[in-house]
Amino acid sequence: MGRKSESTILKERVEELKQVFADVSEDKMKVAAPLVERLAKMERYLVDLERQVDDVGFVEAYQNGASQSGTKESTASRSYSTVLKNYNALARTLISLLPEDSRQEASDGFDEFLQMRK
Repeated sequence: MGRKSESTILKERVEELKQVFADVSEDKMKVAAPLVERLAKMERYLVDLERQVDDVGFVEAYQNGASQSGTKESTASRSYSTVLKNYNALARTLISLLPEDSRQEASDGFDEFLQMRK
């Protein structure tokens, strides 16, 4: 059996996420549906960026002219960090749309961890 195409993987993930948000009211889902698709796309971007970071690393060398050189955070690393932050913010936004009883099931566990630390 062959490898699934990127579009198939994306469509399957969107459907999985829509199942998670099936209990969201129809009105809220009109707003949430495109966000669910963005979240799934961001997951694909994160996978691609992780591969780039694995290849390039977190630090890359640079050369500006003849006399200026050194190391800096890699472009892939910086992009990964940005997308990850946006992904987390979007996920939290979507989770907040869930009915209260569904939120606990969809939680990433981070809030509970923080509560235990207090």
